[in-house]
Amino acid sequence: MQSNDTTLARRVSVRDLEHTCVIEVEGELDLIGGYDLRNAFAAALRGSSGAVAIDLSSVTAVDDRGLASLEWCSVQAVEARRELTWTACSHPFLRDLEARHAVPPHGFRTD
Repeated sequence: MQSNDTTLARRVSVRDLEHTCVIEVEGELDLIGGYDLRNAFAAALRGSSGAVAIDLSSVTAVDDRGLASLEWCSVQAVEARRELTWTACSHPFLRDLEARHAVPPHGFRTD
């Protein structure tokens, strides 16, 4: 399995695995983190033809702008006809999601 690690910003890194591009989000998923995520996701769609996974295991907090960025990624994946999964959600992420009574984005899984 080949791995090509790229850090696009201090909060988001991308690992290109054999059939999946994994985007890892670290720290707060807010305005800046969401911007970094959108850029990484757009680059992943341009740079690979396989599935995309967003790893949220290192997210320390999420706000409405971060949730909007996740929804944007979901819409882009549908438009590009690409498989998208949300993986390894941190407890702070799930807590903030619940506190906002937010509906998880399309494709969201907690397993």
